[in-house]
Amino acid sequence: MGLVIIVLIECVAAAAISGVQAGLWSLTSLVAIQMGYLGGVYARSVLEKVGLLSEPETQVRRTR
Repeated sequence: MGLVIIVLIECVAAAAISGVQAGLWSLTSLVAIQMGYLGGVYARSVLEKVGLLSEPETQVRRTR
């Protein structure tokens, strides 16, 4: 949650220094990155349920 507050402060600072358009551009970029991240998590979940991806192994194999 702290990171979100820092980024919002950066957006406000960008708007104050460079104008409202720069602040909105920064905020829009943040939202787009987060949506892409959540979309990737959702896509992986769907592909694992369908069976196209296997879940990561929890045990480490020993090789000799």
